[in-house]
Amino acid sequence: MAESYIFSNKGCAYKVEFKSAPQFWEIKPAIKSSAPILFRGSEISESDAFAKALAFNDLQVIAPTTKNFSTIYLGGIALLGYNTQDSFVKEFREWFNENRARSGKTIQVSAKNEAFTVLLEAIRIGEIDPAFHILNFDIRGYII
Repeated sequence: MAESYIFSNKGCAYKVEFKSAPQFWEIKPAIKSSAPILFRGSEISESDAFAKALAFNDLQVIAPTTKNFSTIYLGGIALLGYNTQDSFVKEFREWFNENRARSGKTIQVSAKNEAFTVLLEAIRIGEIDPAFHILNFDIRGYII
């Protein structure tokens, strides 16, 4: 059974339908935004690190050495409404600059029964979709 949610901002109403139970992500400290934001997807990447060496006669040596850093990606959308000059971009960049890894701070990312401490590495702000008045954004960090 699909669940529906209605969000509104600056003269636009957005109806969001979930075909299955939605997974709600929470970030602390929260992104301070004048626009409602929704997370549309996530990805966690884990891998091993390897030592590689080449020797005579085409001999190749490879050995696993340690676990690589785990990376988390969160993708979201900001529901800007008709006023596409929304302050979301400024607010989002300020949040990033206050919480980026270089500041020595971490953020808490949680969903359902999982929670992660994350060093915030990067954000990406996409273009405004003029037909729907939404803006895509991404957050990337390292799980520690």
